[in-house]
Amino acid sequence: MKLTLESFIGIIIVLILIIPTYSFASSLFSSFFGGSNNEKENVFFFDSALSKEISKKSVEELSKYDKIIEDSLDKKDDFVSKEFIKGFILAYNSKLNENYKEGDKVGLFPLSFEIASRYKLKKEPKDERLDSNKSIEAGISYLFDVYKKVHNSKREKDDVVYLIIAYEIGLDNLMANCPLILNEGFTSSSCTNPEVLKNIKLSEVIGYSKYFDILA
Repeated sequence: MKLTLESFIGIIIVLILIIPTYSFASSLFSSFFGGSNNEKENVFFFDSALSKEISKKSVEELSKYDKIIEDSLDKKDDFVSKEFIKGFILAYNSKLNENYKEGDKVGLFPLSFEIASRYKLKKEPKDERLDSNKSIEAGISYLFDVYKKVHNSKREKDDVVYLIIAYEIGLDNLMANCPLILNEGFTSSSCTNPEVLKNIKLSEVIGYSKYFDILA
């Protein structure tokens, strides 16, 4: 079929009329059913993180601590899940070594003495961080204290993200560098200084905890 000049002009006019209408409809649809691409970048990190498989040996080893984790969380209104705590321990102490020492952090649930001492753990005559039960209790108590300062029901899935960041860089640094977002999910842009997020084990902790969720 031969395309005449009149037909070509007609097609152009139709396209000019259709494209703005489509853009408006698309925008309207997005606002009700899922948002724009920029909004999709603000999904909760907890939702977007993938589960990470854990060896059978590690699963069995961590199961020894189920009771102390459950008892400690019960005293703190179960502010996070047992699976999250187990994933947290595994991410920071991959060999589940009760005598773990790296830098100033010691114990099954690695803690600096500055933090451990807040929860009455002593260093003399023996470092009580090497007592696994006391290590776990102090670690959960610390996370709970952070939780009370960052929790917001409007974006509660981000609570665990802020717990992880605070554990690694300190609560003061978290508050200074990553303003707590009330209505949007956590992204790297949530931090005014994205450098503070380098090497933080967000995907490891959440990924492991999701795998424990699957096993539960």
